[in-house]
Amino acid sequence: MIVLKFGGTSVGNAKSIKTVAKVLLEKSSSNDVFAVVSAVGGVTNQLISATHFAQNRDTQYESLVKEIEEFHLTLVKDLIDVKLQSGVLGGIKLIINELEEILKAIFVLRENSLKSFDYVCGIGERLSVLIIYNYLKGLKKEVNLVDPTQILTCTNEFGFGHVIMDISREKAIEQLADLKAN
Repeated sequence: MIVLKFGGTSVGNAKSIKTVAKVLLEKSSSNDVFAVVSAVGGVTNQLISATHFAQNRDTQYESLVKEIEEFHLTLVKDLIDVKLQSGVLGGIKLIINELEEILKAIFVLRENSLKSFDYVCGIGERLSVLIIYNYLKGLKKEVNLVDPTQILTCTNEFGFGHVIMDISREKAIEQLADLKAN
């Protein structure tokens, strides 16, 4: 089993995502591969800014959310066959709706807890993995989307949490065995 991690620049546009897919397909021909993908380059910084704007009751957070949404919708349209787009576009919209609700709560309460901040910062990865997974599926490749919360175990310190590697590694091995069995 190998784990490949792709940072934000690696998944920063449609061309880069196609390159990531090529690497994954090459590596998976002879190995079991887990891919970990970051948010699209710059998105995490936009999300951080959005939380600060919302906490300060600055409606600029709304335009940042719109930019994030439009960029990801464009990626879907550039990468995924039109016949397969509706489900992915719907998934993007659901995640964006969650983001809008959380930021609105931060705006109203003028409070950005570490838990809320961590949640918002993780939105970018959820968006990029949804697109990359569906792109690979559209290539008619056997891929599985694994919820990282089923594998990664972290310390319970919002804002400062760390992955507990031994437990997480064991869960990854179990998950791989389950996937092979099905």
